[in-house]
Amino acid sequence: MIAELFHYLTTPCSWRMRKWGYLSESIGISSRYRRCQKEWQPHLSRTQEKIVQFLQAHPELRSVLFCGSGAGLDIPWSSRELQRFERIVLVDLIHPWSIRWKGVKDSRMELHSVDLSGVIEGVEKGGIFPEPVIDWSPKFDLVVSLNLLSQLPIVPLEQMERRLPTASEKELTRWAQRIQQSHLEKISEWGKFQLVISDIQEIWLNRAGEIVERQDPWYGAHWFDPEEEWEWRISPLGESDSQRSKIHRVGVSSLSGRLKLSEIKGHSELGN
Repeated sequence: MIAELFHYLTTPCSWRMRKWGYLSESIGISSRYRRCQKEWQPHLSRTQEKIVQFLQAHPELRSVLFCGSGAGLDIPWSSRELQRFERIVLVDLIHPWSIRWKGVKDSRMELHSVDLSGVIEGVEKGGIFPEPVIDWSPKFDLVVSLNLLSQLPIVPLEQMERRLPTASEKELTRWAQRIQQSHLEKISEWGKFQLVISDIQEIWLNRAGEIVERQDPWYGAHWFDPEEEWEWRISPLGESDSQRSKIHRVGVSSLSGRLKLSEIKGHSELGN
């Protein structure tokens, strides 16, 4: 509790990000990792393995952007493949002290605080389902989206529902899809190569291990076919619910070259 309070008071963060709950969420993720490290480690190791395999297949790469870097738990810092990179850029709304200190010691690292949903400012200005706007145009050899795609719409949706209680489920779903679609479009512009690691299904189990609920973190869209999938035991029994545990199905896809809108599966749902 004392450590969490320290980070809440001292982590560099705008008032808006505190108000929207992003700082509390960042601190909460680090705390949950410490409690659930045994359950999380297979997922983190698998994520790092997929990144390393991609780097091994492309030895010419020298610059990388990690979107949704957080505390850097799923980045393969000790791998020889990452050591050859000349520029390593981490982008997230919140950069905890652990990753800030790492950046101080590594001159190749850059930390940027960017709203990758692209809608926070629009909502704050009173916009109704604002179009995602990201005023940032970097260029990298590789862009890695780290367990971010499914997370981008969550807080904006909560804010929009508070501000517009009459919003329909269809309107909220379309907006969530547009935020995710925009992310895929942006990373295709920012990188020669893209690697996307994302939740593809959320599953709740009862105490007997039986599935009692499923949720689609892509809001009915189908952005890509995962090349590989695995389980992330994100919330074991008793962590957030005394009666249920939660598992995420995670998928990975490598996307070569710039994506075209027509190649992003699920875009047609936005107009229906």
